[in-house]
Amino acid sequence: GSDFVDNNPEFFLDLWDMDKGFKWLATGLPAWLPIPQIWKAKIARSRSLNAVLAFEEAMEKAANGEDPGQEWQYLENVGPVLTERLKLYRQLNFTMHERAALDLCLLWAMNANANMLVFWMLNHIYADKKILSSLREEIAPFVHAVQPKQLFNVPEPPRIDTFDHEALASKCPLLKSCYVESLR
Repeated sequence: GSDFVDNNPEFFLDLWDMDKGFKWLATGLPAWLPIPQIWKAKIARSRSLNAVLAFEEAMEKAANGEDPGQEWQYLENVGPVLTERLKLYRQLNFTMHERAALDLCLLWAMNANANMLVFWMLNHIYADKKILSSLREEIAPFVHAVQPKQLFNVPEPPRIDTFDHEALASKCPLLKSCYVESLR
């Protein structure tokens, strides 16, 4: 939800620092070694885990009908995937730390693999002219690009004028299926 991003503005920078030092983290070397990548990655991992842990605790309080605290007042905009996962965590009696560790792993993996995912998704879409045509038709009502006026005989690239991300997520089943297939 928006509270998580508002409360942790450096979170994605920490995820990238953790990712850059992931190989060093995987070695299990201690942070006191004079290798900056190790301690930087460990600090980033610790901050990220604490941020996710605070979110998990707030979600648990909200699920129990308790006040999650002033910094967590907009938890109703947390998506259904997260709320369903919370139900599963509760059903399986996961501790807050276990929940935070699992969610941090998922966030890291999604962030670290996003570029590859986009490449393969676009590659598969453009390889099939029928899917490409159908997708263009499906998303047309929700994305609109304009061609800016040419200055000095230099062509300007098109600019996105309208981009309805909520409609793309909820009203474009083919786009969603392409995304899910790329994840697989």
